Amino acid sequence: MNSNKSYSIFFDIDDTLYDQYAPFRQAFKVTFNDNFDDLNVEELFIFSRAQSDKVFDMVQRGEMDRESMYAYRIGKAFEEKGVNLPKSDCLLFQKNYEQCQKNIKLSQQIKNLLTFLSQHGVEMGIISNGPEQHQWFKIKTLGLEKWFSKKNIFISGSIGCSKPSSEIFQYVEKKINRSSDACIYIGDAFPIDVVGAKNAKWKSIWFNRRHHIMPEKTNVKPDFVVQSELELSQLLLTIYHITFSFNEK
Repeated sequence: MNSNKSYSIFFDIDDTLYDQYAPFRQAFKVTFNDNFDDLNVEELFIFSRAQSDKVFDMVQRGEMDRESMYAYRIGKAFEEKGVNLPKSDCLLFQKNYEQCQKNIKLSQQIKNLLTFLSQHGVEMGIISNGPEQHQWFKIKTLGLEKWFSKKNIFISGSIGCSKPSSEIFQYVEKKINRSSDACIYIGDAFPIDVVGAKNAKWKSIWFNRRHHIMPEKTNVKPDFVVQSELELSQLLLTIYHITFSFNEK
């Protein structure tokens, strides 16, 4: 990557700008108490995310309603662990999960990163899959409008196309008047964020919080892989030649 080039940088929201496992873990505790103490909750979270990504396009096309998708993703995660969870419990979990999402917040590390990128004039934006109202709820809850201009926030539900389609990245290029080789995308989901960005000829940073193994049957490679917010901060500051010590506070 040419570190002398001026890049526009775009972020995913869920499990990228904030840790999505936190509200999932809280909702699990509220919903099930101590009934499934033998289950690895983070593994359930990871598998439910994969199931959600798998059926997202079906929801977009109207082939599956959102309630069915919510029940499907947590139900399949439990099924993977040998538990047949009734649909009523799946939907109760979803209700509690939505309540716990009201408490999501940015880490100090991410706040520091966004503040210093902003202070150094880096153009930043967001590209996120999901319903417009729900994603904007997260944006406001996280206080992201402090760093991101509304004109640089792109939600699939309001655009009519979604990741991993190249169409949404090309839509963003036109809106910000930048070429694909001047854009960087940061996201956690390999098949959606990395594949989508690379197919659109954007630079890609895979924020691999959950230490996933890169898929074997793919010729798509991210430009960089980071596994922590500190690593992400250090990488971006290197790209932009910004010197600052990002120690968590």
